[in-house]
Amino acid sequence: MGAREFRQRRYVEEAARMIDRHLELAREGLGWFSGGRGFLAAPFNPLSGARYQGINRLLLEMAAPSGSDDPRWLSWRQIEQRGEAIQLADGARAGLAIYARPIPGSAGRLVCKASGAEREGAGGLAHVLKGCSVFNGADVAGLPPLAEPTRRRGGGDEYLLQLVDAVARELGGWVAMGCAIPPAPADGFADMRAYAGEALRRIAFWRACQPPPGPHGAAGLAARARIAAFWLADLAGCGCQLPADADDDLASWGECLRTDPLEAFRAAAAAERIVAWLCRHSPSLSRLLADEDDFIRRHSPLGIKPPEHPPEDGAVLARAAMRGALSMEASLLTAEELAQCLSAHFGCQEVLSGTDEAIHQAFQAWARQAIESGAFDDAKLTGRQLLSRFLEQREAVVLGFLERDDGLRRQMRAASAINMENGCRPLAAEPGAGQQRRLSAQPLRSENGSWLGVRHGALIALGMADRMVDENSRMSPDMVYLSCNEDGEDGDAQRLLAAAEAAGWRVDFQPDFEPSAAEISGYAGYFAPLVGYHPKVGDRLKLVEGPACIDAQSAGGGWVVRLASGKRRVLSHARFCDFIESVIDGDYIVV
Repeated sequence: MGAREFRQRRYVEEAARMIDRHLELAREGLGWFSGGRGFLAAPFNPLSGARYQGINRLLLEMAAPSGSDDPRWLSWRQIEQRGEAIQLADGARAGLAIYARPIPGSAGRLVCKASGAEREGAGGLAHVLKGCSVFNGADVAGLPPLAEPTRRRGGGDEYLLQLVDAVARELGGWVAMGCAIPPAPADGFADMRAYAGEALRRIAFWRACQPPPGPHGAAGLAARARIAAFWLADLAGCGCQLPADADDDLASWGECLRTDPLEAFRAAAAAERIVAWLCRHSPSLSRLLADEDDFIRRHSPLGIKPPEHPPEDGAVLARAAMRGALSMEASLLTAEELAQCLSAHFGCQEVLSGTDEAIHQAFQAWARQAIESGAFDDAKLTGRQLLSRFLEQREAVVLGFLERDDGLRRQMRAASAINMENGCRPLAAEPGAGQQRRLSAQPLRSENGSWLGVRHGALIALGMADRMVDENSRMSPDMVYLSCNEDGEDGDAQRLLAAAEAAGWRVDFQPDFEPSAAEISGYAGYFAPLVGYHPKVGDRLKLVEGPACIDAQSAGGGWVVRLASGKRRVLSHARFCDFIESVIDGDYIVV
């Protein structure tokens, strides 16, 4: 299941962990954040001419082989397509480039947090993150040698000092740089590169402090300034050096990445903006940027072309390539894309991992056979569109998986005693002559809170259905789970118990049960108009998508409904109430 493992990669967290490792190395004077490397130019692809920016520039420079200043990066497919013209060296290690791919058909749709259902709304296309393995030019044999950039010729200590002075003068109209640039290069610095590095860092830090500020205060500013300083030093043609303690706040940035991994993407993008702004307002930096652009143009695209094939094989090769590309795209569909398609076709918001795996395997087997048979040679489908075709053509198969999934969830709930359908006395029993009314209640406690489980009839009999207001209260067609505030008396559970006491009811508490947080959150949010509703085949409901009718009960205890459009959806037992806006025609419990 190698393809399956790839689908589950979390690129945001992976990028943050890589950066955090280099932050740890910086304390020992090692890694990217300690400086000293220096690259001939910003990372770029010599075959496409594309420049890697933001988080990709940061990740690729960190992944560069030791001792390499080569800024060229190629994908495995580009290397393979060139045949024997270029070869990947033994032991080469790939770097990771991340890109966002738009999800077709996702424009103008929003997701309701309460129900997970899609509805029309404003907004652009949704995107999903993808990754690509690329290899540094130092690990690719057969590439032409790099010419030395113009800005590196004749450079030295005097050049660095003149550059820092020139940038300070050119930006003097924007900020009083006298207090920002170290005044004495000889004092406190090992050499001119260390002085230039600190000077560029302070210039970048001044710009990073301009609004809007980042979300992580001084730690975020320190990280943005240091990243921008290294990129400015590369632009100047020298690798600057910064001591590990140059920024007291830099170490704490690693903690920020562990709790907010997207901060790595924001910081890298902010550093790019800092460099771009400084280059626009400093003629000296602007000339260096133009020289770097010229360097990249001169080295891309390479004159290395894929091997030519006989003309008679062209159509066959094109068809095989198209089928291979579609198969690859289908195999790399993410879990999020599969979940969105399942939600769009069947209305299920989440499935067990085993069900997800089974559907994925069935789709892969179907797609492989269909693609190899040429069924979609003229359709020009994307991987996501191919998945939609599978769900339409194999609806009965997928419904079987979803019904078994619903049954397994129901068994899990029953085994954990949350449903309390067996072994509990009626929660709102009619008393006999001279008997006191009794309310049986099940306390549920987890690390995320406490609830009190009661039956619908209890709330109706006590007249409390419309008085439950806590957003953490949950419900299913059988039970209501009222949020309990153990620090006060204003929780839904406390309100119900107070009403039962005032009505003279006896409350029988069942033994405490500790469910997982996922089990409680798996139920629908409390919705007063559905308290007491008893679903059955033939009921007419109003869903978020419009009117619907219950066609059948699934094997797992959920319900299969048919929309006015003819589309069928499976509504799970636990989340059933989340999908319903109102009951058009159906029965309620009478107490």
